Amino acid sequence: MNTNFEYNRFHAQSKIRDLQREGMLNQELKRLKEQKTSPISIKKTRQWVQTLSLKLFRLAFS
Repeated sequence: MNTNFEYNRFHAQSKIRDLQREGMLNQELKRLKEQKTSPISIKKTRQWVQTLSLKLFRLAFS
């Protein structure tokens, strides 16, 4: 029973982190749009966040 609780807690924490990361990305995109940033900069920011997320994911599960 304890392992199931730990498993659920881990997945809940992962989901919270994912939502926080999405929120941070959305805030950054909103900021870039307010600055009238070119679509290329927005695309680069998205790619940077995706790369960072992937690196963090690999680090967490290595």
